[in-house]
Amino acid sequence: MSSSQDKQGKFHVEDKVYANSSGRGLLGPYLVSSITSDGEYVLCNEDGTKVEGGKTFKETELEHAP
Repeated sequence: MSSSQDKQGKFHVEDKVYANSSGRGLLGPYLVSSITSDGEYVLCNEDGTKVEGGKTFKETELEHAP
């Protein structure tokens, strides 16, 4: 998994992020759970529950959370 992390520049596993959902604004904050080989992100809540059943998010849909 570290090889796919190395390819990613903006977000890394365990980063805290907001998801930008059209029509609903920023959701979260969530944690980056994993990064797919396609460079998309799986998010989870702090308790480890995957967001939207493990839906993947594109980098452009995410923002760093403070």
